Amino acid sequence: GAIALAQHLPRGVLRLWLGLGGCSIGRDGAQALARALREMSKLERLHLDCSRCRISFVGAKNLLEQMPSSLTSLLFDFRGCGIDVEERQDLRDMLPEGLSASSVIF
Repeated sequence: GAIALAQHLPRGVLRLWLGLGGCSIGRDGAQALARALREMSKLERLHLDCSRCRISFVGAKNLLEQMPSSLTSLLFDFRGCGIDVEERQDLRDMLPEGLSASSVIF
């Protein structure tokens, strides 16, 4: 699933939309995606749909921590993942400078 996808992501793109809604993303899958995103040094726009994918707070945090500094536009959709209210605020607080808290949807 997510691990195989991460291995095949194109690294030199400027824009990326990943629709993972409904797919189960475990800890290893989240780590693999985070590593792949970190390597995307030219990435400017990212839309990551993780709705209903059962990603944990730790997995979502891992993804946000690895965002490339080149990002100017970000949309993470975590609707239906079961991330509680306090964890939601923690994730919003982790957004890279210059990106809006509205970039993360729960």
